[in-house]
Amino acid sequence: MPAFPFFVASLGAQEWSKPVKLPEPINLVGTESNYPFITRDGSRLYFCSDRSSGGTEDIYYSDKIGNMWGKLVRLNSNINTRSAEISPSVTADGQTLYFCRYTTSGKWDIYYSVWCDSTWGKPVNIGKPINTPAGIGLPANEQTACISAGGDTLVFTGPHYWETMYPPDLMYSIKTDTGWSYPQLFFSEYEGNKSREYEPWISANGKILFFQTAYHVDWERDIFYSFYNGEHWNLPKNIGSPVNTEQAEMNPSLSPDGNTLYFARIYNTGEHREGDNIWVSHRLIDGVDQKAIQPLGVSLFSAYPNPFNSSVNIVSNSENYGIVELQIINLLGKEVKTIRNNFGQTGPDTIRWDGTDQNNQPVPSGVYLCSINAKDGQSKTLKLLLLK
Repeated sequence: MPAFPFFVASLGAQEWSKPVKLPEPINLVGTESNYPFITRDGSRLYFCSDRSSGGTEDIYYSDKIGNMWGKLVRLNSNINTRSAEISPSVTADGQTLYFCRYTTSGKWDIYYSVWCDSTWGKPVNIGKPINTPAGIGLPANEQTACISAGGDTLVFTGPHYWETMYPPDLMYSIKTDTGWSYPQLFFSEYEGNKSREYEPWISANGKILFFQTAYHVDWERDIFYSFYNGEHWNLPKNIGSPVNTEQAEMNPSLSPDGNTLYFARIYNTGEHREGDNIWVSHRLIDGVDQKAIQPLGVSLFSAYPNPFNSSVNIVSNSENYGIVELQIINLLGKEVKTIRNNFGQTGPDTIRWDGTDQNNQPVPSGVYLCSINAKDGQSKTLKLLLLK
C-alpha cells in the first residue's frame, strides 16, 4: 500500500470541499495571516503575520493538538527582524528553515537557518547563483521559495536568467557537493509563464507541485497544480472552484496525506482590500470529504517507549479492526519496513519494531511514521522518534 495514496492519484481534475477559514489563533481580525507551510509530518503549521510588528510580516508557527491549533510561537530575533520575513519552508528533519527577507538593498532574497542548541541560528543569504543582484531600475526579486523534504531541491520565484524583463517565473536549483546548481525554468514550455508564477510548494516525494499564478491585476490569483509522470512535469491545471474564486487565492501547502490544502485568500472589492487569511479545504473522493471519514480511533493505538533508542512497542487495543498491515515510513514518504502479521485482527495485539529496515539494517536517528492499514481502507499514523 502506498504511503501517500494522493501522490499516485489520477492526473484528472481534483475535487475539493468548500474552504473554511482557520480560527484563532491562526487568523485574527485586523491582521494578515498568509504563507502557510505544513510540516512533512503534519504536526506544525508555519505562517506569516503582521500582528506584532505594525505592518511588517514575521514568521510564526502553531502545533496541532488533536483537531485544534496550539499557542502561537514567534520565531526568534535571528529570523524575525525589523524587515519583512515571508515564505517559510522546512526540511523534513526539521533542521533547516528557508525563508525570504526584504533586504537593505531594496530587494527580496532567499535565506536559510540551521536549528542549533534549541533555537534557529543566524540566517545565511543563500547567495549566487540563486539570489541575483538588484537590476537597473527593477530589482531581481527572489521572493518566494520552497525547499524539498530532503533539502536537495529548491523551487523558487525568480526572473528569467537569460532575460532582463519580468514577469518572474518558477525556477529550481539542485544542491550538489559544490553548491547550488544554476537555476532552470521549471516549466520551459508552459504558456502560463507569460503571467507571474509565485509561491511554490513541492511534495515530500518530489512529484507534486502546487503554486499560484497572478494575472494582469494583483487580485486575480489562482492556485494551480502539476504532477511529475516519471519523465516530465505535466502542464499545470487550475485547481478550480470552490478553492479558486473571483478573489485572490495563493500560498498553497498540502498536508502529508494529500487530503488537506492550506492556502491564503485576499478579498478585494475594487475599492479596498481586506487582509489575508489562511483557509483550508479537504480533498473529495467520489464526493466524500476525506476528513469527514472517521479514522481508526486515536485511543486504540499507541507506542511505547516513545522516544526510543533500541526498540518500540506498537500496541493495538481494538477488539477487531481487521488490520492486516503495519508499515514504517520515513519523512520523505519512503517505505522503511513493512510487517504483515494480521496485526490487531483478532483483538488486542502488540508488535515490536527494532529500528531496522526491510534488510534488517539499523536506520538512523530521526522521526518515523508508523502507518497501520486496515482492510476497509482506513489507516492510522503514529509518529515515532528514534534517538540513538
